[in-house]
Amino acid sequence: VLAGFVAQDPNTQVVGDTFTEEPYGLGMNVDDIDFVEFVNGVLEDVRSNGRWTEVYEKWLLDTGALDPPAPEPPAAVYGR
Repeated sequence: VLAGFVAQDPNTQVVGDTFTEEPYGLGMNVDDIDFVEFVNGVLEDVRSNGRWTEVYEKWLLDTGALDPPAPEPPAAVYGR
Protein backbone atom coordinates (compact mmCIF):
# COMPACT_ATOMS: atom_id res chain seq x y z
CA VAL A 1 0.00 0.00 0.00
CA LEU A 2 2.75 2.44 0.90
CA ALA A 3 4.62 1.75 -2.33
CA GLY A 4 1.41 2.62 -4.15
CA PHE A 5 1.26 5.97 -2.35
CA VAL A 6 4.85 6.68 -3.35
CA ALA A 7 4.07 5.83 -6.98
CA GLN A 8 1.26 8.39 -6.99
CA ASP A 9 2.86 11.19 -4.97
CA PRO A 10 6.48 12.20 -5.58
CA ASN A 11 6.52 14.04 -2.24
CA THR A 12 6.31 10.79 -0.27
CA GLN A 13 8.78 8.02 0.45
CA VAL A 14 8.89 4.72 2.32
CA VAL A 15 11.46 4.69 5.11
CA GLY A 16 12.65 1.91 7.36
CA ASP A 17 12.33 -1.83 7.08
CA THR A 18 9.13 -3.77 6.51
CA PHE A 19 7.47 -4.76 9.80
CA THR A 20 5.52 -7.73 8.52
CA GLU A 21 4.12 -9.18 5.34
CA GLU A 22 0.39 -9.74 5.46
CA PRO A 23 -2.20 -10.64 2.84
CA TYR A 24 -4.93 -8.28 1.76
CA GLY A 25 -8.61 -9.10 1.81
CA LEU A 26 -11.73 -7.85 0.13
CA GLY A 27 -14.93 -7.57 2.08
CA MET A 28 -18.29 -7.75 0.39
CA ASN A 29 -21.84 -8.80 1.09
CA VAL A 30 -21.82 -12.60 1.28
CA ASP A 31 -25.38 -12.69 -0.02
CA ASP A 32 -24.39 -10.96 -3.28
CA ILE A 33 -23.18 -14.17 -4.94
CA ASP A 34 -23.02 -12.63 -8.43
CA PHE A 35 -20.70 -9.87 -7.25
CA VAL A 36 -18.51 -12.27 -5.26
CA GLU A 37 -18.15 -14.51 -8.32
CA PHE A 38 -17.39 -11.50 -10.53
CA VAL A 39 -14.65 -10.20 -8.22
CA ASN A 40 -13.16 -13.68 -7.82
CA GLY A 41 -13.13 -14.08 -11.61
CA VAL A 42 -11.36 -10.77 -12.16
CA LEU A 43 -8.74 -11.62 -9.55
CA GLU A 44 -8.15 -15.03 -11.10
CA ASP A 45 -7.79 -13.47 -14.56
CA VAL A 46 -5.20 -11.01 -13.24
CA ARG A 47 -3.35 -13.88 -11.62
CA SER A 48 -3.37 -16.18 -14.66
CA ASN A 49 -2.86 -13.82 -17.62
CA GLY A 50 0.31 -12.04 -16.54
CA ARG A 51 -1.40 -8.78 -15.64
CA TRP A 52 -0.27 -9.19 -12.01
CA THR A 53 3.37 -8.83 -13.06
CA GLU A 54 2.57 -5.99 -15.46
CA VAL A 55 0.78 -3.97 -12.75
CA TYR A 56 3.55 -4.68 -10.24
CA GLU A 57 6.23 -3.49 -12.63
CA LYS A 58 4.29 -0.40 -13.72
CA TRP A 59 3.12 0.87 -10.34
CA LEU A 60 5.36 -0.59 -7.65
CA LEU A 61 8.79 -1.52 -8.97
CA ASP A 62 9.95 2.02 -9.75
CA THR A 63 9.19 3.20 -6.22
CA GLY A 64 12.34 1.50 -4.93
CA ALA A 65 10.32 0.05 -2.07
CA LEU A 66 10.04 -3.38 -3.67
CA ASP A 67 12.41 -5.66 -5.53
CA PRO A 68 11.93 -7.61 -8.77
CA PRO A 69 10.58 -10.01 -9.69
CA ALA A 70 6.94 -9.57 -8.77
CA PRO A 71 6.02 -11.97 -5.97
CA GLU A 72 3.38 -14.57 -6.62
CA PRO A 73 -0.01 -13.36 -5.45
CA PRO A 74 -1.23 -15.13 -2.34
CA ALA A 75 -3.48 -18.13 -2.81
CA ALA A 76 -7.17 -17.36 -2.74
CA VAL A 77 -8.89 -18.19 0.53
CA TYR A 78 -12.65 -18.30 0.58
CA GLY A 79 -14.72 -18.27 3.71
CA ARG A 80 -16.98 -16.34 5.97
